[in-house]
Amino acid sequence: MGKKNILIIGISGFIGRFVASHLMRAGYRVTGLSRSPESLPPRQFRGIDLKRWNGTSVDSLAGHIQNADVVINLAGENIGSGLWTRQKKAAILLSRVTVGEALTQAISQLPNNERPAIFQASAVGFYGSRGEEVLDERSPKGSGFLPNVVEKWEHTVDPLVELGLRVVFLRFGVVWAAHGGALPRMLMPFRIFLGGTLGDGSQFMPWIHYQDLARAIEFILQHEALDGVFDITSPNPIRNRAFAAIAGQLSRGPSWLRLPSWSLRLFLREAADEMVLSSQRVLPRRLMQEGFTFAYPDVKIAIQNLIG
Repeated sequence: MGKKNILIIGISGFIGRFVASHLMRAGYRVTGLSRSPESLPPRQFRGIDLKRWNGTSVDSLAGHIQNADVVINLAGENIGSGLWTRQKKAAILLSRVTVGEALTQAISQLPNNERPAIFQASAVGFYGSRGEEVLDERSPKGSGFLPNVVEKWEHTVDPLVELGLRVVFLRFGVVWAAHGGALPRMLMPFRIFLGGTLGDGSQFMPWIHYQDLARAIEFILQHEALDGVFDITSPNPIRNRAFAAIAGQLSRGPSWLRLPSWSLRLFLREAADEMVLSSQRVLPRRLMQEGFTFAYPDVKIAIQNLIG
């Protein structure tokens, strides 16, 4: 069987860009949907067929899906940019639910032989903050804003599971790359000699190198019997204090400063407890069971590779 046709919704986002490039280099035929494809840098998307979609139209989305073997839905408002105002929280939820519902409606109106498999982006935020508890795909939903968002996000494509289609839920951890995403922001305090722990530093962070994320998606694509939930994280979640020590060493800056929890809550409000101080000791149980090999399972090696 030849390489499949992949349709990526949210191709212009941080994750969409490198997933599209990785799959194209691996020989897949990649089409990407964007509200303004003409604004995307041609060099970065060379070899990728870019199409326009307004993010809501079910009929035009169905037209794009007809030739796809797999749809990868990565659309969603960035949860890490800006304060969690009431408007921001509404945008975080609506941006995910609207596209998920449109995707479900578009696929449902296609003939059975034209319905693709679906890879639905999700997040380990589903588990909430759980302290020392070891979490994996079998763990129940946590409490809070993010767990509720992820639950509603995943539920948008549940009708496609009921139709008997292959649906994969990709619960991403914190994705690290050299440019964009969380890592540059996390390293900046260490580079200006203000680095240290956040809160008491005991909280676990589930992370993954962007290349391992793209490779994991390709791995699941290749193993067509796989469906359901996959945690897309490194097998080695790291405590914040351990991350601070490594970041300080690699940035040649101090790592002994500490931002107390109350100060983080003062500035970030609800997001402090659900993102910065949240402890999620998540393991990618299913990826490991299926034999996926991580290129960057070690925190220090991953960061060294990215900051070069």
